[in-house]
Amino acid sequence: MKTHFPLFNTIIKTVFVMTVLSGQENNSETVAVLPLTGTNIPNSELTIYSDRLDAELFKLKNYIFVERELMSEILTEQGFQQTGCTTDECAVKIGELLGVKFLITGSLGKLESLYTVNLKMIDVETGKIRYKYSYDCDCSSKELLISGLKNAVQGGFGVKEVASIKDSNVSSTKTMSSLIVIKSTPQNARVHLGGKYVGKTPLSLADYKKGNYSMMVLLPGFKTYRSNIKITGKSEDIQIKLEKK
Repeated sequence: MKTHFPLFNTIIKTVFVMTVLSGQENNSETVAVLPLTGTNIPNSELTIYSDRLDAELFKLKNYIFVERELMSEILTEQGFQQTGCTTDECAVKIGELLGVKFLITGSLGKLESLYTVNLKMIDVETGKIRYKYSYDCDCSSKELLISGLKNAVQGGFGVKEVASIKDSNVSSTKTMSSLIVIKSTPQNARVHLGGKYVGKTPLSLADYKKGNYSMMVLLPGFKTYRSNIKITGKSEDIQIKLEKK
């Protein structure tokens, strides 16, 4: 009798993934993350950004993530090529093979000095998009790596979005991240808190340290906006209208 070892190994690994995931907290959702696709981004840089995105997503406490190495092994043994998988239907197929509830896909593009990050969470069972979020960063590649991707994750999967996933008791939201959202008209203004640059509007800051801060918002051609804010640990939306010089 001929034994199909590759298929057998794949089944064992898939069962292992599902066993580990089922052993986690019942109120956590299982998620796999695909590498970023890119436009006008060198492949070597795209790999770095994908790794950082993974690191930021793995900080979310309401999800259980499949390690990329194990995910790649299972898909490779199934003869499934992740390269070129750019449709939602393809993403759903990957999610089904891995046995996860959700799959996160993302793209990163660059136009002159502007980076744009697009994240999407797909429900594998229904094939519908659960969340979709875009974040623009008129910044350097270092700023994108250090704070841009973090802001994209916090904006797309912050306390408000995470709370809506939880269908159990409301009290569980007390342990979740607070989210400070800073928006300006026009957008892409630099925001400084306590003399420290924290990103450009629209900006989302999760679990920012409590305290009193001086806030400065700058955009070429507009008057510098100055104010004092108090971060108390509660979520807050800050709307700023900049005046022309």
